[in-house]
Amino acid sequence: MRVRSTRLWGLLLFAALLAPPTAARRDSDRGAAEAILAELGADRRHAKLAAEPIARARDALDRARDARGAADAEHGALLEAVGRQWAEAARDLTRAAAAEQRLHDAEKKTSSAEEQLTRARAVLEDTVLRRARAQAQLDELEPKPAAKPVTGAKP
Repeated sequence: MRVRSTRLWGLLLFAALLAPPTAARRDSDRGAAEAILAELGADRRHAKLAAEPIARARDALDRARDARGAADAEHGALLEAVGRQWAEAARDLTRAAAAEQRLHDAEKKTSSAEEQLTRARAVLEDTVLRRARAQAQLDELEPKPAAKPVTGAKP
């Protein structure tokens, strides 16, 4: 009995692997594309940047819907995959733009910190020079002790 159930599961698995793309796969492309497009629709900062890929993704999804309506499931699935690719490209563009903005901000902060460091070094060097001059002036003003004659020196 156990051998039969193992064979049955093996045959079912083999059939599932050889089966053409299922409706779940097609829906996943459409669903993923629509989810990405909804996410991008909420982000107004990069709307202009991603406008073209978003439009192409929507167009591909519309064409997929029309193809499925015309009973062309194969091309409908391909067009949904194309729509998903365009939606992912739009998402990648917005992510890249956001990363570039973060990089630009970090470079500005780094530049500002470097400028502050340079100014601080200049102030420190100036302070060290002033101290050295003040010490030299102080040394000039202090009386030097007179040399004591050496007494009891043996010839």
